[in-house]
This record gives sequence, C-alpha cells and structure tokens, in this order.
Amino acid sequence: MSSDFFCYIKFKQGGQVGEPMEKALARNPNLLRTLLGLSMTLILVLGYSVYSASLDSEYYIHEANLQQNNLSLTSIEQNTNSLSWGGTSEGSISWVNFTLTGAPQDSTLTITSGGEMWWSHPMLGSADADNFNCIQGNTDFQLENHCEFAFTHSITVDKNGNASLRGL
Repeated sequence: MSSDFFCYIKFKQGGQVGEPMEKALARNPNLLRTLLGLSMTLILVLGYSVYSASLDSEYYIHEANLQQNNLSLTSIEQNTNSLSWGGTSEGSISWVNFTLTGAPQDSTLTITSGGEMWWSHPMLGSADADNFNCIQGNTDFQLENHCEFAFTHSITVDKNGNASLRGL
C-alpha cells in the first residue's frame, strides 16, 4: 500500500490531515489565509446578490375576485355619423369585453382608455385561440409581442352587425 493512499484513508476515517497537506501548507504559509479570505469573499458577494435581488422585485401578489361587473354607460355625444358613451369603473379592471350587436355594417367600434394603456388582440378570449398569449417565444429564443399596447383600440363591425373587442 502506498503512503498517499494511506493518508487518504486516514483522513476519511477522521484521523489527522496527513503529510501531503502539511507539505502544501509548509511550502505556502499563506494558503490557509488565502482560502479563508476567498471563501469569506464568496459568501459576502453571494449574500449581497441575494439581498439586492430581493429588494426591488418585479413580482407581486395580486388578489382579485372573479365577479363580473358591468359598466354603466352615459351618452356623451350623438350626431349623424357617430355615437359616444362614457363610463367609469369602481375598481381595477383586469379584463374587458366590449361587444356590439346590431350596428351598421363596416362601422367602427373604438374604445379609448382615459387612464392606462391596455393590451388588445382579436385572439384574446376567442374560442379558436388555444393557449394564446400576447408574448410568446420564437424559434430564436426571443420574445415576440403579438398584441397591441395603446390607449385606443378599434375594430370594424362585420357584415352581421357584430363586433367584439377584448383586452387586458
């Protein structure tokens, strides 16, 4: 049995460190101080990175009830070419569904937000949209935005007089 193997077994069984480590420390007396300094520096750097990442987190908890609230609309303006209504909500709006029926063909439904910009896309809430998401990854591992983010969104009424505009 060689002496290196013997020292390894002795170390694993809880004995003394052995001759190779003693030789390394004898050749470089600063080795222990360097190893301790590097390990403390690593602990401090990693601790600070975890601390700073938890200070300004973009994640938040949002609690909402799933109650449907209808907006009360009041007529603002009416002339031969357009109708305008206005309404206010009592709380935060997380999903909107504007549906128009019996409108003249090729007329336009335009919704304007007075407070915040919002997302809209024809596939949002559609029965044909299986797992649709506004932001999806492509084959180059880049995120692509498929929805429109604006204050005003419009849709043209179809030949049956129906239009539906949904948004987040």
